[in-house]
Amino acid sequence: MASKSKTSAAMATALAAATAQAIRMLQDPETRAQLVLAGSDLAQRIRLWNEDRRSAGVYSASDLPVEDLGRSSASAIPVLGQERLERRVEKLSATLDMLRPETGASGSAFLDKVYQALNQIRLSLAVAKNLPLVKRKKAHREISRMLSELETAVMDAALGNPTK
Repeated sequence: MASKSKTSAAMATALAAATAQAIRMLQDPETRAQLVLAGSDLAQRIRLWNEDRRSAGVYSASDLPVEDLGRSSASAIPVLGQERLERRVEKLSATLDMLRPETGASGSAFLDKVYQALNQIRLSLAVAKNLPLVKRKKAHREISRMLSELETAVMDAALGNPTK
């Protein structure tokens, strides 16, 4: 059985490779164009949703009935650690799910690579969850850095900005 350090190193290498591949795919002009189009369509749908809410008289969460609010926002959003990273992964995954129907074949291939990187991040989070505190915090910082790179690359591609 491989030691934890060898497993962690292999996970970090796989995570870095998947992230790098997704970022390289984001540099493809055709993929970027498809993401820009998908982003435009998504922005239009959000505008329509906001107009529907305004016409219904709902402008903010405070306008909703108390039973619709659920638990307080302060306790609903994890600020630190494992849960926060898991939430970031799920939010990026949900964003990509919204983009998938709007992209063509090459865009779908790109999204598959991003999903692979996200799955590597999920696996890394599962491994980090059982590490001792110091090692877990170090792993969380590395996972956060990789996730930030992936989020930035997806955003840059969606906006049509060149990646750095």
